[in-house]
Amino acid sequence: MLKIKDLNLTVHHQQILQKMTIDFQPGNVYGIIGPTGLGKPRCSNQFLASLDMPEQ
Repeated sequence: MLKIKDLNLTVHHQQILQKMTIDFQPGNVYGIIGPTGLGKPRCSNQFLASLDMPEQ
């Protein structure tokens, strides 16, 4: 299981996420949907940056 806790994201001085917490369960598929210009790639990049992954 992967858990992201209290994630915040601000884009162009606009708060997009505030203290978002989500649990990703194994075997499930997740996606981010929304209108153009919402910041979906930036949001997914923030998810990845919040992971504590060891460098190879």
